[in-house]
Amino acid sequence: MRHARLGFTGWMLLWLAIMLPEVGPQNFFWLCNAAKFVLLLALWTNNRLLVSSQAGTVVLVGAGWTLDVAVGVIAGGSVTGLTAYMFEDQLSLPMRLTSLYHVALPVLVLWLLWRWGYDRRGWWLQCLFGTALVAGGWLLTEPRRNINLAFQPELVGWEVLAGAPWLLLLLVAYPLVIYLPGHWLLARLFAERPADPAGAMKPGR
Repeated sequence: MRHARLGFTGWMLLWLAIMLPEVGPQNFFWLCNAAKFVLLLALWTNNRLLVSSQAGTVVLVGAGWTLDVAVGVIAGGSVTGLTAYMFEDQLSLPMRLTSLYHVALPVLVLWLLWRWGYDRRGWWLQCLFGTALVAGGWLLTEPRRNINLAFQPELVGWEVLAGAPWLLLLLVAYPLVIYLPGHWLLARLFAERPADPAGAMKPGR
């Protein structure tokens, strides 16, 4: 576990050094980017609840992202448009390469759940966490970035919903379409184990 902590901490420092000068702190509002900070804290505090709160989103989004990029390599571009930046030059190559964490992060999460078990309270915490990020991003980030798709849908014909109606729909859709299916899947794959009164695993696990 010590190696995992140090390795992930080193990765976070490298990612921040590349990411911040190029795209700035607004990118912290992306659900998967923010999840990395939660997982870093979970690693250093041995907190299973924190891992479980991010697990469903990280695994489902990571799988979808990886599939879209893999198909895009064959097709010559993103099929859904969500990973289009990986095939364009608006971001530097090092910045785009750091996005490959979407492939590795689910592996780390699944490994932690295998060791620690899954905490079923994670879904509720993720709903609070995700709602705060999506709404906060809508208030505090530039609309052109469309972080977490909060400003407008990237779907033809859905543009009429752009703005507050779309945001409200998204705040309901994310828990139902991403958080809940991820929770359902992982709750069945990993047993829930007893935790100490603080909700954390014993040091050294």
